Amino acid sequence: MRKPLNRVDLLGEIAYPQIGTSSQGNDYARFSLKYSKGMKDGKELFVLIPCMMFGETLQQQRHLIVENSQVVIRGNLNVQNKQDDYGEWKRDFFINVTRIVDPKNVKELNEAPAQGVPVSQQQAYTTSEPVEHRVSIAPRRQSKNTVTQPAEIDDDEMPF
Repeated sequence: MRKPLNRVDLLGEIAYPQIGTSSQGNDYARFSLKYSKGMKDGKELFVLIPCMMFGETLQQQRHLIVENSQVVIRGNLNVQNKQDDYGEWKRDFFINVTRIVDPKNVKELNEAPAQGVPVSQQQAYTTSEPVEHRVSIAPRRQSKNTVTQPAEIDDDEMPF
């Protein structure tokens, strides 16, 4: 079986859960996965990772979405670039959760296949806090015998 390239498994506590129905009638759950980053000036620092669940996956695991419960989630990282009301580009990200398990039952993650969610049902979870990221991409080397053709790009697909 082929595994997704962007699969993530995370351990943390559920924070700020919201369960609702979209205007199209699709059920969704929005929550953050919280974990401790350590202490600074006598205060505990937390990281909140935005998460979403949809459809059948949500129906089967809705009972596990409880404030402050410790869970292991499996899902896929979704990143969306979009313009806000002021014309500034924002990068929104969230984990599309395909599985939730109790940390005591982590072996369940490997026993059952994850269920995917159609892209049409995905909704972005926007965070008001800036997202720090560092990406280093090394240029690809081409062999001397390779002829590179320019990519065909439709103007309608360009974000600007």
